[in-house]
Amino acid sequence: MAQAARSSRPAGLPVSVVEDHDEALQVIYRAIGSKRLPLNGNTLVHFDAHPDLLSPSLQADEFSDKEKLFAYTSIAEWIIPAVYMGHVDCVVWLKPPWSLQARDGQYSLVVGREQKSGYVRVATPLVYFISGQLFAPSDALTNIRTVPLHVLTLPVLEESSPTDPSFPLPPPSHPLLATAESELNRLLSSQSQPWILDVDLDFFSTANPFRDDFSPEEYSFLEKLYRYDEPLDDSIKIVGESVRRREEQVDSLKRLWMAANEGAELTEVHLTLTDRKMVFDLRRKIGTVCGASLMKAEDIHEAGMMSDLPHHPASEPEWAGLMSATSHLLRAVFSTSRPSLVTIARSSDDGYTPPGHVDQLQDKLVGVINRLCNGQIHVQRHY
Repeated sequence: MAQAARSSRPAGLPVSVVEDHDEALQVIYRAIGSKRLPLNGNTLVHFDAHPDLLSPSLQADEFSDKEKLFAYTSIAEWIIPAVYMGHVDCVVWLKPPWSLQARDGQYSLVVGREQKSGYVRVATPLVYFISGQLFAPSDALTNIRTVPLHVLTLPVLEESSPTDPSFPLPPPSHPLLATAESELNRLLSSQSQPWILDVDLDFFSTANPFRDDFSPEEYSFLEKLYRYDEPLDDSIKIVGESVRRREEQVDSLKRLWMAANEGAELTEVHLTLTDRKMVFDLRRKIGTVCGASLMKAEDIHEAGMMSDLPHHPASEPEWAGLMSATSHLLRAVFSTSRPSLVTIARSSDDGYTPPGHVDQLQDKLVGVINRLCNGQIHVQRHY
């Protein structure tokens, strides 16, 4: 029966295109269920403007209920469950030059169940985890899994081929591209397990949709209020103090907007007269119509928490140059190792990929993969 099931699979490399990026987790689970991917030990090669390394608000013990996991997981939270459950044992995040949420380098991604809360937390002292309130020290965790996390930046190339800009020749010389090729080839050649190629189209052109309801001055003010300064070093004491300061900062800002909503005195955060005026100006937005829904105090707080997200709607030469870098990198990697599965997230409905770019980006990327595989791909569109 298993042999018959395998023979009934469509020929070619499966390429699944989804709209929301968390749906990639469901595609991966189906691939595990059909034996295309093993249950454990897969490498995830993740092209994205964002790390997507947060964790859903779900008890760790409930991660094994896949339907509940899918229901609770959002677009920024789908990789950590795959790591915690053992399905992924290496993560490579490839990012565009305008994504600054982590520096290039190799890290240990330490994931476990926090004994106090029961939630999955991360003991890696990166700003991303601390500012996102996901960090917990390793001695507070159980069921710990430690996997390598590699962060690499791809450049925007100026070189392109007039006959096929999605697959330029000859390969250019760029230090960031050379580093990415060397590192990725080294990683994949040293692994015997399959790997997953995952691409969010916002990698090529990136929008922060939380900016849409605010003027540039208002959003700049939110960035100032919610800015988080990274710890001076990663010692337990310094990181612990930094975590405490961030928790206090976020809690006070929550209270600030609730107080503003109720017209109360703004005593929760030390503000200059200019800043206080800006808070009152923003308060007028609470309860007013923004788009199709009413803006609430929580909406302003969420926008502030997301103010560190990259925002770079790329020009056509920019995204074409980044597509060129991606083409070169994938060609170098595919020459020695092919993925077992490709997932592509459009991310246009939620506003992270500019809608005017998404279809062209998707066509270009699928064309690159199709050419690398000599036409032997099977594209499924789940949107």
